[in-house]
This record gives sequence, C-alpha cells and structure tokens, in this order.
Amino acid sequence: MAVPEGPTDKRYTGNGVTKIFTIPFLLLAATDLDVYIDGIEISSGFAITNVGNPTSTITFTVAPVDQADIYLQLNVPFERLNDYQENGDFLSSTVNRDFDRIWQALKQLFRWSTRSLRLGNFDVDGAGWYRAKGNGIQDLKDPVEAQDASTKVWTQRYVGDVVGGMTGNPNLASNVFYRGPDGLPYTVQDMSGPEGAKLNGYMGRTVYGKLVESVSVTDFGADRFDLAQQPWTQFQALIRAS
Repeated sequence: MAVPEGPTDKRYTGNGVTKIFTIPFLLLAATDLDVYIDGIEISSGFAITNVGNPTSTITFTVAPVDQADIYLQLNVPFERLNDYQENGDFLSSTVNRDFDRIWQALKQLFRWSTRSLRLGNFDVDGAGWYRAKGNGIQDLKDPVEAQDASTKVWTQRYVGDVVGGMTGNPNLASNVFYRGPDGLPYTVQDMSGPEGAKLNGYMGRTVYGKLVESVSVTDFGADRFDLAQQPWTQFQALIRAS
C-alpha cells in the first residue's frame, strides 16, 4: 500500500484504566514498533493488531499506571530483505513492500533530523544560531578555546577558583573582585600597580607616565623613539582629541 503522510511516533499519558491506544502511523511489521513506558523500553505485556494498515492498535495486558508516559515509536531496521534475480519473479506485492519500507525509513530519518540542533533556514553558516527549541544540551565537553560553550561544572570551578583567590577581610582592596576590560578577573588591589590604568580601559602607559607628560602622539600609539616615521594617523587622532 502507499505510505501516507503523518507522524512516526506518538505519546500518550496513562490514566490507570485505559489499555487500548491507537498507533497513528503505518506499521509493516509489529517488530517495527518500539514501546516505552516512562522512558524504559518494553518488549512484552502488549499485543498489536491491524498491522499493515494506516493505523493500528496496541493493547496492554495491564493498563499503564496513572500519569505514566507512553511513547510509541516507528523503528524500521535499515536493511534490504529482498534480492531480485535476473529473469526472476518481479511481483508487485514484493516490490511495493520494499518501496514502502524505504519510505518508512525516510520518514523515520526525517523525524530524527527535525529533533536535532539546526541552523535557522536563513542563517549563514558561521554567523547563525543553532535552535535547541528550548531543550537543554547534555554531555558537552568542557571549553578549551575562547569561543567554546561552557558547561555547568566548568563554570562552577571557574567561579570557585576566582572566589578562592580572594581570602581574608572582604573590605580590603585585595579581596574585592573586579572584572577588567578584557573580561578577566582581577581584584581592586591590582589597579594600584604600575600597569593599573589598563584595568580602567586605558592601554597606553602607566598612570605615572600619563601624569608627567602632556598630550602627545605617543598617547595614540606612535613610537616615541621613532617619531621620524611621521605617524600621520596618530597626529590626526591627537588633533581630533584636542
């Protein structure tokens, strides 16, 4: 028969009374159905009827308990059952069943792909966002590179290391956390050093060096020891800032 459009899985919630549930998709064999109760696969305690029709029925020997999660899933083995011989029989029933199994397997693959992390239809690869559809992501590796996703345990360790590095009186500058312009953790005490101005976003020289000098092209990146290079870009920046 033709393979109709439609789902390849179905979820029900038990009520402690109902034993019979509809399977709203084609089964070519009873073994093509996986049955789960509360996430655990079961292989007995039920019977399947009407196999080979667009819908069939599963009847449990004992009604699933109230609020039990009942999950029915098509699971067609990826195998070829028939080998056509040259000048042999080419029966429509055999060929149709082969094609039906192929289409069943394709629908099954489509179900898996729609449940995976995917970019949006109009996202450019490398500049888009994966859609998790509100789901969590498990079994991530801890980050290594700067743009790697972080895991819960890695974040907890990171925060623990930062907090652990600040011991003693919390009112001391050496124990007050400060996040620098580079996004890294520091303490307020770190800003008292010769390079402390960098923690305020200034990347030119030390605070002392800045205070004892007037405005200069060196403030804008020019090499003070090689001004003969005529740093026009830095001169223009100096004029704009004056």
